[in-house]
Amino acid sequence: MRVFLCTWMLVASVFTLTAQVAFDQRVKEIRHEVIQIAKEEKQILQKEVETINKRVENREISVEEGARQKQDRAEVCADKVEQRVAPLMQELQELIKKDIENPSGNEEATDSNGAAEVMAEVKSEVAKIKTKKKAPRDEARTTSQFVFGFGLNTILINQKLSSINDNGMNIGSARFYEWGATWKTRLIKNSTFLNLKYGVSLMYNNLRPNDNNYFAKNGDQTTLGLYPSALTNEPYFRRVHAVVPVHLEMDFSKKKVYNDQTYIRSQRGFRLGVGGYAGMNIQTKQIIEYKEDGLKHELTSRGNYNTNVFVYGLSAYVGYKSTSLYAKYDLNTLFKNSPDDFNNISMGIRFDFN
Repeated sequence: MRVFLCTWMLVASVFTLTAQVAFDQRVKEIRHEVIQIAKEEKQILQKEVETINKRVENREISVEEGARQKQDRAEVCADKVEQRVAPLMQELQELIKKDIENPSGNEEATDSNGAAEVMAEVKSEVAKIKTKKKAPRDEARTTSQFVFGFGLNTILINQKLSSINDNGMNIGSARFYEWGATWKTRLIKNSTFLNLKYGVSLMYNNLRPNDNNYFAKNGDQTTLGLYPSALTNEPYFRRVHAVVPVHLEMDFSKKKVYNDQTYIRSQRGFRLGVGGYAGMNIQTKQIIEYKEDGLKHELTSRGNYNTNVFVYGLSAYVGYKSTSLYAKYDLNTLFKNSPDDFNNISMGIRFDFN
């Protein structure tokens, strides 16, 4: 009896082990077949996508139409994967059901076979194909930006850079502001390297004479003079220009790569712009604050300070993405008929927002 029982247990163990090995082997085979099916269909999809991309590149169809066609092909590919793996999934479910109904006594081994993982992989793979990302578009050859700049403002006397330290101005409290709209056109169709940048801007240039000086108009001449009363603050001399700036911009942005296709994107790297501006002075005013007989006075004067109506100059900027260091210099003199040439110069920060 003991011999019979041992023999029976040995035969049962061999049978169970054989069944478990067969289960494991078939699950592995199903996993391999599923992977091969997904690989084959994705290769077909990739070739179709490449064909569609070439048609877009050759302008046979629009970018939007190309994206729609690629999405359609992705859904067809996912359907094919589902259809081809359906019999394998059915077989896998039957294997799992049979294993549950006739347990081998080794649940841990069954769980490690990865049957559930195979089913999860199939669902995940199909979902990935269906949610294929839409290809990005090439940036338009001409783009627009909002420009804002600000910084320090002062003058050069007789075109001498050394005069910045002795020009009668307080550079620390004088500011310039500029805002406007620009357009940027690529000079090379498929490269952001060379661009023509042009637009319209308002420039506010402020000067703050120190040492109780102000800008005094004497007939057809305007010069720095000593104010007769003690000033409580430095005079505020402002000119507003409406100008047309034009720059040659070098944009070192790298192209974006998606599905082995390159797409142009500007203002993603370092930029350098050199050029100039031309326009008209549309307003001049001076604010003087002083104290007399214990009373505070504020005198605002607007009008003709003998400033040049036409303004023009040079400007340049260098920076990264939308932020740049910015400098501009008026080639025209500040005043007509002045014994000394006063040329406005500004240095600051510039933002070009796409």
